[in-house]
Amino acid sequence: MQKRWEKIKQSVSLGISAVKEIAGFSTVQEDKAYLDLIEQITEATAVLTEIEKDIDSYAQSVSAFTNAQYSLSGHIFALFKQGEQNYETAESAHRGQEAVYANGKNFSGHYIETYLKLPIKKLQEELTKINEMSNERKKDHILLVDSQNDLEKAKAKGKIKDIVEYQEVVATRQAKFAKIDDQFRQAARDYLTAAPEKYSNIFNMFQSYVAEFFDEGRKQAIDNVPTFKYDEIKTTRPTLTIAPAEPPKEEEQPKQEITNE
Repeated sequence: MQKRWEKIKQSVSLGISAVKEIAGFSTVQEDKAYLDLIEQITEATAVLTEIEKDIDSYAQSVSAFTNAQYSLSGHIFALFKQGEQNYETAESAHRGQEAVYANGKNFSGHYIETYLKLPIKKLQEELTKINEMSNERKKDHILLVDSQNDLEKAKAKGKIKDIVEYQEVVATRQAKFAKIDDQFRQAARDYLTAAPEKYSNIFNMFQSYVAEFFDEGRKQAIDNVPTFKYDEIKTTRPTLTIAPAEPPKEEEQPKQEITNE
């Protein structure tokens, strides 16, 4: 019965603390070192969640882009009959887009999965464990403070039996809290110490694969189609590096007032 009552009391204490936290009040005071750690861990968790979404979106975009570009080049090639001007050039360009399509398939599938998604997933798994430690630590801290308050009340009333009982509870909870607190801090520090190098590896893989993807695309579109006069044609049309001027807006004509003659 006593153990059951103790569990009920713990649940009530945690519930009250959760309600106060939602309302903007904290039942426990945390030191600055802990708050700094949890802030960095929370921020890393949020950013990696967004990166995970971006990676999925990017992989889909690369796949859709190369599929559409390959299809478009094929249909443009179909406009020409053998022997006509630009037939062979369009044919070479279409073959080049087939290689770009294959590169896009490789990139959006295996390479993004292996060198971007998996490293991010491993970091997220580390953070999940650290956040679980933080949640467990928070519960143990609340219960420790609650038992310390009970002990102070017992001392104020001079109840020796209750004092002895609460001293034992405080000692047990203090030891448990100290253990999880140390585990959390160590895990958080280890993650944050190792993170910059891991983040750099992810950046290097992303940047180098993006560069290679577009570099290979350029080769297939220009270098491997020598009969296509890219530099000459480029001078005959506007460059996409300059935003087009917006068309002038038509002045709104004043509305004529309708009157009954």
